[in-house]
Amino acid sequence: MGMYDTIMVACPKCGERNAFQTKGGDCLLDCWPMEDAPKDALENVNRHAPSPCEECGATLDFDMSGERPVALLSPSNVKMDRDVSR
Repeated sequence: MGMYDTIMVACPKCGERNAFQTKGGDCLLDCWPMEDAPKDALENVNRHAPSPCEECGATLDFDMSGERPVALLSPSNVKMDRDVSR
């Protein structure tokens, strides 16, 4: 079995911490909260995303466009504000 590190990511909907494996960084089976994780460990925190929250079931994804990833709800969680069936 390969080595990895774990990043604990708070669900934007319920706040529950969810584990995401990363192959970025040293991969020494370390575990960090996302806000304290080394930058290199965050490089592929999204490798198993989108993924359901273990507590509320919301689908978690990541915005990887900034300096550090941001956890967000997947578009599949967003309800339409208007009726598109017409």
